[in-house]
Amino acid sequence: MFKFESLIQGVANNLPEVDRSLLEKACSFAEGLYEGRKRFSGEPFLEHSIKVLERIYPYNPDSSTIIATILLNAHDCEKFDIHVIQQEFGDDVKEMVECLAQLNSMTTRHTSSSKNVLRKMFLMMARDLRVVVIRLAERIENLQTLNFVRQMNQKEIARETMDIYVPVASRLGLYDYKLTLEDLSFKYLFPDEYLRLEQELNEYSSQFEKNIEGTKQELQSLFGENNLEVNTSARVKNLFSIYNKMKKKNYGSLKDLYDIYAMRIVIPSSTDAEKDNETLYAILSLLHAKYQPVLTRFKDYIAHPKPNGYKSLHTAVIGLTSRHKSQPTEIQIRTEKMHKIAGTGLAAHWLYKGPQGESPMSLEKEKRLLEMFANLKEDFGKSSGKLPSLQVNLYMDRIFVLTPKNLVKDLPLGSTPVDFAYAIHTDIGHACYLAKMNGAVVPLDYQLKNGDKVEIITGQGSKPKLSWLTFVKTNLAKNRIRSFFRALDKQKLFENGKSQINFFLEKLNLPFLDDQLSVLKFYLGRKHSLKERQNIIEEVGSGFYTPFHVVKGALGSTVDVLLNRQKKMEKVRREVSLPPSVEENGSGKSQRLIIGGQRNMPYRISDCCKPKLKEDILAYVTKVKGVSIHHTRCKFVKNIDPSRILPAYLEEAVTRQTRNYKVGLKLDIKERDGYLKDIVKIFNESAVVILEFQTLKKEGLQVEKRVVVDVYDQSHLKILVQKLCMVAGVMKVSKY
Repeated sequence: MFKFESLIQGVANNLPEVDRSLLEKACSFAEGLYEGRKRFSGEPFLEHSIKVLERIYPYNPDSSTIIATILLNAHDCEKFDIHVIQQEFGDDVKEMVECLAQLNSMTTRHTSSSKNVLRKMFLMMARDLRVVVIRLAERIENLQTLNFVRQMNQKEIARETMDIYVPVASRLGLYDYKLTLEDLSFKYLFPDEYLRLEQELNEYSSQFEKNIEGTKQELQSLFGENNLEVNTSARVKNLFSIYNKMKKKNYGSLKDLYDIYAMRIVIPSSTDAEKDNETLYAILSLLHAKYQPVLTRFKDYIAHPKPNGYKSLHTAVIGLTSRHKSQPTEIQIRTEKMHKIAGTGLAAHWLYKGPQGESPMSLEKEKRLLEMFANLKEDFGKSSGKLPSLQVNLYMDRIFVLTPKNLVKDLPLGSTPVDFAYAIHTDIGHACYLAKMNGAVVPLDYQLKNGDKVEIITGQGSKPKLSWLTFVKTNLAKNRIRSFFRALDKQKLFENGKSQINFFLEKLNLPFLDDQLSVLKFYLGRKHSLKERQNIIEEVGSGFYTPFHVVKGALGSTVDVLLNRQKKMEKVRREVSLPPSVEENGSGKSQRLIIGGQRNMPYRISDCCKPKLKEDILAYVTKVKGVSIHHTRCKFVKNIDPSRILPAYLEEAVTRQTRNYKVGLKLDIKERDGYLKDIVKIFNESAVVILEFQTLKKEGLQVEKRVVVDVYDQSHLKILVQKLCMVAGVMKVSKY
């Protein structure tokens, strides 16, 4: 069994301030969780964690980051329980482990989603800079062992890395990671070119080293003569950059390329940033005075830093020793602090320590940082220099959700399953009647969240509802719904609109529309012709206007008065009619549990009340563990979010013929504590299947809900409605 002493010692050597006892606890916990499990390469999970951790040491990770890295494969284990991790290591570690698990489920291969959307989703799902660093480091380790993966998958993983991980690393200024990811991916995307270029680079390495050494000596001599303390080094470009440059310039050999390396001039950082900058510009002037500058290659990233915080002076000069007189030499000029940021990007703002060991600089002192980390809640300049828990805010007005096949859909914040359905296809939107989020049934007006996996269930004969316009978010969905109703012929639009208005007038105990549509004669205070009144009715039928909007436009505040009076007086339902009862010719007995109208949904029996399935039960949709079954009298149920409750019952409770009548009911409710649980209990007792459940309207405590149930005859429905009317807070039950 793998011993984790080396991990603890490695952390102690690199991060001596980390609590050793907490680290030992995390290692012991991980060892019990992993149980000797190995990765595809044969490497134990914990050894893999060590290698990933070693790659993030330069970022000075805090204890939470270290523990989350140790547990980065926890989601692949049978014993994985996020609540246990939360109890053992706290909310911070729990959130990071959840993010890592969610990112792991984000399959980007075999999809047609745009690369830009996938990059956005990666950053949005990560939510935390520490998680991004862990994930990038792990991808490097995965690429190191890519030879153990089937050859057909190697290029897919390498392409995914180039499309998603490399741009993310570049965006954050994590150039050390970016260059490594590029070269490792290059090896599998273009193996022949990689091998040829690597061999050619090795052949000419001695010549490059000679040129570099000569250039260094000449520069050191120049700076020594001018009493400047500098460190001169060279950076050889990575293979993928060289490959791209040769391809762009159509070069056939490495010998044709002159700028394989660039010289770096780094000066010590002081507490006086302005003085340091003056020294950098003095070095630039010295170089331009002695050698011929290539002005088109000059870039001032000190005056104009890159969005990720990168600062440096870039130039190129002709005439340095060991170079042909016509060949320019690239030179980068910066301070130690700038050099640190150049390699580690945004995180370097918290890593850098000045010569006197002062705290890292405040973000507020920087002119521009990466915009996605712009809205910070704290001044990290007063922190201990740890890699911070930065929340990504760049895409806070968007959400990224997944289809059952892991395709990514980019939607506005507040979007619902109906918006998602129309984003897939208009026909899917028109026919949707039920939605599942991560396997759990949710209402059609449920607001989706980042990373949700959404499944739309369509029904033959299902059509859009005008009520959808009250909650859909996207213009696409709104336009498709309106277009559906406008596509109906004018007579159908008129009949549909007239029916809706009459239904609303009936609700107010007012007479139906007459042939002259007299109630609309003075709509909105202006006299309208009969043709204009007919057009208004058609607009209602098309979904452009609501019945409430039109009737209130005709009757004014009288509508509000009548609605309030109706709510107070209404204590019983109006009669709901059904077709004649069908013959009872057998019993349909089954042991299957029906949850939210769905069969074969995974569930677990809660430990708190351990209900029998034949008792009065309900289903509670947990955040992590799926659906748990509780007794309706369970104490736990009293304090949970009502929106997460689904009706549940054992199908064997129905001993009559299989239901074959769909009925839509509208419940007018005055909200109170526990009303939803009481309604769920009625559904359980009446043994009905809930096909659809959604909120139509909410004004203060007044709520209108629509429920579609499956019943087997008139008597069954009558009993159901009578029971619902007896629930405190249910003001009215009517046909919808």
